[in-house]
Amino acid sequence: MKRYISVSLAILCILLTTPSCGRQRYLSHTTWGMDTLVTIKIDKNTPDAELIFSECDAILSSLDSLMSRTNPESEVSRVNAVAGSAEVSAHTAAIIRTALEVSELTGGSFDITVLPYVLMWERCGAENKLPDPGYIKELGDAVGYEKISLDGNTVKKSNENTRIDLGAIAKGYACDRLVEYLVSAGVKYGLVSFGSNVAVIGEKPDGSEYRIGIKDPADTSRVAGYVFMSSGVLSVTGDYERYVVIDGERYHHVINPFSGYPADTDLHSVAVICETGVLADALSTALFVMGKEAALGLYESGKIKFEALFIGDGEISRTPGLERKFEPAGQ
Repeated sequence: MKRYISVSLAILCILLTTPSCGRQRYLSHTTWGMDTLVTIKIDKNTPDAELIFSECDAILSSLDSLMSRTNPESEVSRVNAVAGSAEVSAHTAAIIRTALEVSELTGGSFDITVLPYVLMWERCGAENKLPDPGYIKELGDAVGYEKISLDGNTVKKSNENTRIDLGAIAKGYACDRLVEYLVSAGVKYGLVSFGSNVAVIGEKPDGSEYRIGIKDPADTSRVAGYVFMSSGVLSVTGDYERYVVIDGERYHHVINPFSGYPADTDLHSVAVICETGVLADALSTALFVMGKEAALGLYESGKIKFEALFIGDGEISRTPGLERKFEPAGQ
């Protein structure tokens, strides 16, 4: 096993559970981007739909070429290769800037510098052995968001071994850019799905809200419930999405930046709704690492505006803004 095992997409049923989807006859386009399946649905009366979908593909390809950690020509790879500083595009600078802001607001629970830990766990999965605690400590010297800074579009590293991975925030950013383009192209209503991230666009003709199914972490063939949205972006982070298996034990992919181990939390998944995808994507990871109590503390502080759904062992809870926007399955 050379990479994390990928199982069912976190919100696979997003588009399928949207009521009246068939009656409204959306125009649909599915492609691959940011290492996941991307589905775009727009209203059937949109002119030049094929040209719009083609431009969406171009936007995705461009962003992927900048932010992929596996592409040796990407800007992320260039940042990781240098000892000191590297100039990046406005797109990459913007996403790193937001990442650092979220890191600060969450006390480091979100951290784009965990790549050394991620690669370590991938190797451990391939070799079927647990990491050496001493090696984890050694890697930790280069981990920490405070080791990264921005000066305009220049990324600076205080530790030459620090390496970044934008995988926990890039899909949200790409989602925002696609929505921005689709609205400018005249799309009246629709959806953009990156599997674990979904954005809703505009008001549907019948005035109803978008109904988004959230997977049950205990049984991903089932739905835990439905979130109703009229705007914004929803992002899910869960312990069932990707993982490695070592000696028969499963270790999920969400790394605690402070320990180097998969986050030991009271949650199995977190769904976050924000005005932007870049914030929702980063926050869903941060809140999962923090656990429910600390996540609710952040919510109550008002430092970041969001709503969240927390799924633990046999328990589903939510922030006040979702009290009337969430319907448990079977009701």
